[in-house]
Amino acid sequence: MSKQNEDMELIDEIIENVNELQLEYQEIFLEIAKGMAFTKSCLNKQIDGETDKPKTA
Repeated sequence: MSKQNEDMELIDEIIENVNELQLEYQEIFLEIAKGMAFTKSCLNKQIDGETDKPKTA
């Protein structure tokens, strides 16, 4: 199974389970998920920046 398919299955499972929570908790969970996505984006940019730098001996 591809990484993208695994991610989509995980997202579907999260959405299904979060729908059972009270709206207040859904909003908190959404904020946490946004923070996680932002952190992942920052780390990916940092890693990409490191690989773009020329290596010096």
